[in-house]
Amino acid sequence: MDALAALQASETFEGLPAEDLAALVRFARECTFEPGTTIFSEGQPAHDLYLVVTGRVALEKDIVLDRRGAARRATVDVIGRGGVFGWSALVEPRRLTASAVCVEQTLALGFPHAEVEAFLKQHPATGYELMRRLAGVAALRLRDTTARLSYLLSAAAHDLRAPLTAMDSYVEALLGGYAGPLGDKQRQTLVSCRERLGEAQEMVGNYLELSRLEAGQAMDQMVPLSLAEVARRAVNVMQPAARDKSVELVARLPEDLPPIKGLPLRLRQVVVNLLSNAVKFTPRGGRAEVVLVALDDEVELSVSDTGVGIAPVNLSRVFDDFFRNGEAEGAGLGLAVARRIIVAHGGRIWAESPLNPEATDAKGSRFVVTLPLLEPDELSRQE
Repeated sequence: MDALAALQASETFEGLPAEDLAALVRFARECTFEPGTTIFSEGQPAHDLYLVVTGRVALEKDIVLDRRGAARRATVDVIGRGGVFGWSALVEPRRLTASAVCVEQTLALGFPHAEVEAFLKQHPATGYELMRRLAGVAALRLRDTTARLSYLLSAAAHDLRAPLTAMDSYVEALLGGYAGPLGDKQRQTLVSCRERLGEAQEMVGNYLELSRLEAGQAMDQMVPLSLAEVARRAVNVMQPAARDKSVELVARLPEDLPPIKGLPLRLRQVVVNLLSNAVKFTPRGGRAEVVLVALDDEVELSVSDTGVGIAPVNLSRVFDDFFRNGEAEGAGLGLAVARRIIVAHGGRIWAESPLNPEATDAKGSRFVVTLPLLEPDELSRQE
């Protein structure tokens, strides 16, 4: 096999100086894989960068649909001739983000990360260009993976909505005595069942909302509104859950705040999601508070709680798709959806924890949302 020719034919390496590629080829090793071979698995340490010479390799990710269920693999990309995979070997923490499985007989070139890093230092200009191209490969795959998962979630959510609604109707009929009188234990079981169905329907709603936001739908229907009124409606929605858990829910929502422009239902969904998390992660007897204030050219809404808090390492991850704090139930999409809604409104959202860093038992969290005020010319048109 002419390894140098294989490099030059690859989009990732084409056009780079031939003498530099010749230096890179010196430590390349030929790898032959049979169909069905797992070259490496997601989550393992990454050691080698690979270039496919002939054949095809599927990149697969493990997806957990149920906390009690086993992970299932989904193919997110297929790498053919001239494609590269295993780029995680060149980036800390050198942890593989997908599994690589041969679709057919495959011949590849493997480049150990230590030798590649030495090459990058010895050939800085070529190294910079190579890393820039690899970053583009990683970004493109991330975008494509997100798009595929959004499509799958949307399709699954649409298919699930009808049977969930039907089951909820059956449970409601049973609770109403349609099939005869119920004992206390039977009624309590059905009540619990309906609560779980409600949670499932909420998850389905989040899946659908996520796919709509990815497609940029409905954001052209924004209207002038009072964020205080939006937040007040969200508080009313969450008051029963807070009372059931003996969590004090406090709202400080001034009436005289300037208006903003947005989608009332979507913004209410954000506040409900934030309050829901505050109540969920706050123990009995705790406190959750929503505060609204006007700044120079924006309005700030914050939701704080006296709950378990968020580990520092997780603060940057809480808005990621499918992230769950600790052993929390749910799909991990509430905050991801909230972030997309706020960004679509031209705002910002972030998390702070602990609530009081100076306390001896520092706990609690604070989520902050800022949204731009209505522009003066838009405000004058509304008056």
